[in-house]
Amino acid sequence: MQQPHAGVTARIVPYTNGRIWDPTDGLDLSAATCNGRNGTGYHEEYNSGVRFTVMDPAKPLMQATWSDAVGDIATRYNTSGVYTDQVSCSHAEACYDAAHGTNASGWAAGSRAMLATMAAKVGAPRRGIISEAHDESYMSDLHAYLSIYGYVGPMGCTTTLAWQAVYGGYAINVGDMRWPPVARTRDAATGLLRFNETEAAAYRAIAAQGLASGGVMGWFVGSAGWLNGLGLAAADAGFLRSLSSAKVSAAQYLTHGRLWRSPRWLGPPPPTMKLHDYGYETKNASQFCETPLLLAECWRADDGSFAVVAVNHGTEAFTLNVTVDLAESGEPERWASVEAAAGPLSVEVHVVRP
Repeated sequence: MQQPHAGVTARIVPYTNGRIWDPTDGLDLSAATCNGRNGTGYHEEYNSGVRFTVMDPAKPLMQATWSDAVGDIATRYNTSGVYTDQVSCSHAEACYDAAHGTNASGWAAGSRAMLATMAAKVGAPRRGIISEAHDESYMSDLHAYLSIYGYVGPMGCTTTLAWQAVYGGYAINVGDMRWPPVARTRDAATGLLRFNETEAAAYRAIAAQGLASGGVMGWFVGSAGWLNGLGLAAADAGFLRSLSSAKVSAAQYLTHGRLWRSPRWLGPPPPTMKLHDYGYETKNASQFCETPLLLAECWRADDGSFAVVAVNHGTEAFTLNVTVDLAESGEPERWASVEAAAGPLSVEVHVVRP
């Protein structure tokens, strides 16, 4: 489903769960449950308090039932794919034959077979399948991973963008380990919730970091914050459209390419802002990281070309003046430099050569 609104095309990927089943829904799926050696099924509980049944991905009934369900969702509503939770995140279980307590199924092999069946029913590769966290076992079967980063809180302010450097070009990263601020001030004239400037600045910064680091925009932890996009000022909404457009136009770098070395500043580095943590587990809004207002990262495309992606999420103009070594590890240095104006609330992709 490509839902257009105010010049923006959003790609809708509905939530589903590919691991657990609610036994209270009236369906008899005993032939697809994952049972221990003693024949008793595994169960898991989450925040809802429901005692879910863990399913065996190697069982034909599970593969058929689940692939039919997600295929129906994707094709009936013409979505851009489906998100199937937990498949590449939660731990494997040893699933035994319920009657004899023997012949444990292969969890990874069963999951891959289930994903292949799902892909056929969903209509891949035109429609994608996304799952949670990251598991290399399923890298050839999933089109993207919801591998979330944390920049603040217990992990400090020194996050290394290792995921895109290692897996860029092989899998797409989605997500961010932060809640964006939630607009709380209601506009008297329109009735819409609005951000104050502190909230809007944090919103812009998180979105800018997501683009520069190669993440897919539109999914923050606590993604209800994105529903408050209507609370953004017109200039901020335009900035988000610019980031979305850049993600598409620079796809050979930001989607199919790999993150390279971070550029070095040749002149004074850009000023910073205090980017507050609006809450992950601790929800401590007093925590913050000094975050540059002008972000710059270097990306390598499959054809060997490089681009420096520069995002100014501030409201003043700055000068981008950086250099980056384009050499492979162990090769002689090959430095390339970029000096260019970076207007307020702007994104530029600069192709670089040594």
